[in-house]
Amino acid sequence: MLNLVRTLILFFLLGWIASGFAVEIMPKTFDTSHANEQLELIHADFAKGNLSLANLRVKVKALETLQDKAETCVDQSRKQLKVIDERLKSGYASPQGPSEDNLFLEKKKALYTQQFSDCRLFVFRSQELLEGMRETILELTSYAIFDRSTPVWEVFIESHYPAAENLHPETLFQATGVKKIEQGNMLTLVVAFVLGLVIAYFVFRQSRLWLTENKTKRNAVSALMITMKGFILPVIILGFLNVALQLIFWGVSPNPNIELLSSAAFAYSLMLAGLYFLFGKPATHFVVWHLSNATRKAFYTRFIYLLSLIFIGYLCYVLIDTDDMPPQFLEFIRTIFVTLLSVLIIYLCWPLTKLHFTEDSPWYAKALRGVLGLALVLMLSLEWLGYHQLAIFFVQGVFFTAILLGLFGLASRILSLILLAIDRNKSYISHRIRHYLGVKPYHQINELVILRYTVYILLILITLLLLLKIWGVAAVNTDYLENAFMDGFLIGELKFIPSRLVAAIFIFCLVSLVGKIIAANVARHRQFGGEKDTQVAVASIINYVSFALALVVACLIAGVNFTGLAIIIGALSVGIGLGLQNIVNNFISGVILLLEKPIKPGDRVIVGNTEGFVKKVRIRSTQISTLAREDVIVPNSDLVTNQVTNYMFRDKKWRVSCQVGVAYGSNIDRVKEVLLDVGSNHPDVLQEDPDQPVVLFKEFGDSSLIFELWCIISDVNKKYHIISDLNFTIDNAFRQHNITIAFPQRDIHIHDHIKPNKDGE
Repeated sequence: MLNLVRTLILFFLLGWIASGFAVEIMPKTFDTSHANEQLELIHADFAKGNLSLANLRVKVKALETLQDKAETCVDQSRKQLKVIDERLKSGYASPQGPSEDNLFLEKKKALYTQQFSDCRLFVFRSQELLEGMRETILELTSYAIFDRSTPVWEVFIESHYPAAENLHPETLFQATGVKKIEQGNMLTLVVAFVLGLVIAYFVFRQSRLWLTENKTKRNAVSALMITMKGFILPVIILGFLNVALQLIFWGVSPNPNIELLSSAAFAYSLMLAGLYFLFGKPATHFVVWHLSNATRKAFYTRFIYLLSLIFIGYLCYVLIDTDDMPPQFLEFIRTIFVTLLSVLIIYLCWPLTKLHFTEDSPWYAKALRGVLGLALVLMLSLEWLGYHQLAIFFVQGVFFTAILLGLFGLASRILSLILLAIDRNKSYISHRIRHYLGVKPYHQINELVILRYTVYILLILITLLLLLKIWGVAAVNTDYLENAFMDGFLIGELKFIPSRLVAAIFIFCLVSLVGKIIAANVARHRQFGGEKDTQVAVASIINYVSFALALVVACLIAGVNFTGLAIIIGALSVGIGLGLQNIVNNFISGVILLLEKPIKPGDRVIVGNTEGFVKKVRIRSTQISTLAREDVIVPNSDLVTNQVTNYMFRDKKWRVSCQVGVAYGSNIDRVKEVLLDVGSNHPDVLQEDPDQPVVLFKEFGDSSLIFELWCIISDVNKKYHIISDLNFTIDNAFRQHNITIAFPQRDIHIHDHIKPNKDGE
């Protein structure tokens, strides 16, 4: 299958090259003298006023090309002058006088200054001439559009019979240009046909085999294979014949009709395959449209009708020699073609009135039917009344508007499907993308959301601009909109450049996503000696650094003036420093905690009066979950500057102590033996040396002898439970061995020197 894909790519690449597409390589330098000569010639021709509309458009295109080159020259000269000025200011001058380096730089500066002024002057002169020529084109186009010809009822059909008699098969075959192909080149066509047939048959078998092995799959790949199975034979054969004819007639001007017909047939077959893929049977294998089967089939059938009519019209245009035909006959044929084209365009758009959004609001459907009906009446009326150019203009506008809106809907739908596949947490694509980015399921990928809305806005802007061009809005206005998008516009004193802002958003999201991929890769693989905490810390730092880098790069691309920003920051540095010193302190402390790792997620710590488990160490603060399930947010600076008790810094071992007091006169050896036995029999108490249990005779208390049992446990998180277990066991053991646990006792002494009162009391 990989070899098949490579073969198809190579085939279409050869077809693209052979079709005559060429890339104009701009010269490195702009010849202002030659450009001014061409400008004077164009100005002289325009001043005479005898240029046709087609010639004017050619001249405008040539002048626009020269103007683009001159603007490039202006930008390059400005950059060179800036570099030279910086070098001159950097200390090339010497006390003895100008050095050779200075003299060389001064000469280069004079050269680029002259070049800059010449190119800029040419831009101003060409812009003035272009504005006048565009206004003239607009006037001529308006006159041509509203020019009226012969109405349909004044065309005499009787005069068409002699013209129709000239359209016999021999004349049409001669018009194809087949006889221009030499006998030696016929072998090339035969070889191309056989080669195309062999490759087409191979691709056909591979696609059929794939479909046999993957009957249950219903996705875009299966839809593509079904389309290839049905259309690969005509597409590849016509493609190879088209490439062969392009090579045979390479450099021949004008292009022979056989070459034009082969290109048209190849394009027609490709469009049929595309329609079948989007609206035919393959469209049921993946959700590309929100359309019912009936609506989808209706679009497919009507698209084929419209495409076939356009193909037939192009064949007639190529084969019929207009010089030998009466003008009335040509007008009659054109009227029939425009009438059929208008009907089919409205016929194609009519299923739009039955879409799902019209079912909830019936007045949408009624309004749309009214608009389509009015458009049909208007197109037919203009054509039949003799306003052929205006009718063609209106038909083209409606047709290309429908196509443009369809492409916009298709692009939006594809974008939605891609984002839906990414957001659907159960899909394989979503799982892999989130795996590489290190994003948890059901968490939103913010960069993709930003890209989504940015692409939507771009699609809307491009669609609106193309709509303006389709409906003949003056080139001055569309050029202004394009220049405003590319070069920016002023809002007060602020220059806003939309194109650079869009590029900055794309770069920001791209750099941020790359940073997430790197951070996720660092956190996922065993690095830094296998220390998981170090990997997580480094991954967090990479995330913050990539975000900061993406923000800085985006600001640079967007054109943020860092010089002015530096002045503002310098003026406000004292206030900002005082206001943000705690934030900066916490940020630096967070970096220290992430690198040194005195505490890490999962550690049991005591910070001040708070004891709990470290849940997450962030760049500004640390989240601690207390034993009461409370989340305490502690600033990182408190963890760095204050004393912190970490129960689990090196290991989870901990010493617990159980204090008990026995009555005076008790057998202290028996007490020690019982306490050691209690500590030794607990499963969570370590018994190996030097961690075995120890009994200490602490002191002689007021009412008891104080003993203390020390035990080392393996997990500090169980200390309260183990202390409780040990106390229960000690109490039971003392009862069994008749050891009395003392309690406080107080003796009351009555002194005999107190005298009774006179009543004898």
